[in-house]
Amino acid sequence: MRTIFASFFFLCGFTCSAINAQAQDADPILTAPHVSMQMVHDYLFSALKKRFATSDIKDVAGDKIEVRWPDGASVTLELTNLLELLNAEPAARQEDLDSFLTLAASGYEQASEVHLLSAEEVGRSTVAIVRNQSYLDEMLANVDNNPPEGPAPLWWHPTRFVSRKLPGDLVIILMLDRPTTLSPLDGNEPMALIFGDEELFRIALANMRERARRARFESMGGGLTRVLLDDETFNSSVLAVDSFWWKLQQQRGGDAIVVAAPTRADVVFGSADQSDQVDALRRIARMSPAPYPLSRHLYKYDNGSWSQLAD
Repeated sequence: MRTIFASFFFLCGFTCSAINAQAQDADPILTAPHVSMQMVHDYLFSALKKRFATSDIKDVAGDKIEVRWPDGASVTLELTNLLELLNAEPAARQEDLDSFLTLAASGYEQASEVHLLSAEEVGRSTVAIVRNQSYLDEMLANVDNNPPEGPAPLWWHPTRFVSRKLPGDLVIILMLDRPTTLSPLDGNEPMALIFGDEELFRIALANMRERARRARFESMGGGLTRVLLDDETFNSSVLAVDSFWWKLQQQRGGDAIVVAAPTRADVVFGSADQSDQVDALRRIARMSPAPYPLSRHLYKYDNGSWSQLAD
């Protein structure tokens, strides 16, 4: 079950002539000095019934409506933020209502114009990688978010990467791991917006936990151990999987863990209580060889919390 929030409306430049036609009779929601929750509910319930005639539309609560499509997928539309938006910007009510409805539908209705994510693909393919801030900055620099010349297609939207900071210079970036490509997840895709960033992170980390369960450990001597996943592209991504490190810490008697990740393929850990191991990890971290350097710093994990060690 997913929730759509009003903050997404500003991200959607869609127009929807079919829904515009429904409002030609100047529905009271467009002209009333103040919009009530009942007005929002009644307007959307009627519009959804017309728009999705073959879908099951039902009340979840006074401020929520559930849409269940024929393929079994469903979404819960949260109306509270929309109500606040409609009262804050009376002149833009039609546009905001259109954007809300189009956002709910676009992942299913526009697939013929361009490949858009499906709910099933989001659940299956969304993963998390750990890279450094420079990597994310380069991704952002290579994105052209200028709209196409002339009328923008319905499916066009600016690209937005979904990321989350880790300590130091590390960052978690959500990606789509398809059979032949690993590509950034566009957080502005209609289906990604329907899920929302928090749910996307939950899905990505759940998928990474499955991969981390198959991790192998390679002894490097001196009490140091290297973590290996099935695909070395994701080795550094175990830094995003809290349950992996929590379990590892318990298995090691509760001692805090220090990690060096000089490249995305090399994740080496040892005990934070052993100075010789920490010194060895510092030497490893400073290697950061090309072509895929990650970090020259050390990171300490202790009972669910990451921190960067002083150099």
